[in-house]
Amino acid sequence: ERSEKSVHIVESEKTAFIMTIVKPEFIWLASGGLTMLNKGKLEPLKDLKIILHPDRGKAFEVWNQYANEWNEYKITVSRITEDNPEIPVKGDLADYYLQDRFKTTKI
Repeated sequence: ERSEKSVHIVESEKTAFIMTIVKPEFIWLASGGLTMLNKGKLEPLKDLKIILHPDRGKAFEVWNQYANEWNEYKITVSRITEDNPEIPVKGDLADYYLQDRFKTTKI
């Protein structure tokens, strides 16, 4: 059943936890940080579709380069955070989904 799902990888454990609640139809994993993603960690996922969700900014460039170099994996790099100007540099996917939920209104 799970092998038909895509695996979504984010940088932080916090984001993986939040996204498991927000989007439970996907499998969410954390790399542990920008430079912690490597081919060895992806080996058990070799036959699955992998979607990387880097934090906004430099991380997008780094993970996009990995996706281009690691041709033996089915990797796509999401642009959700990169293309959303409301998310600050180094902001992540959890910020994207929670940005409207916790805005406070002025009285």
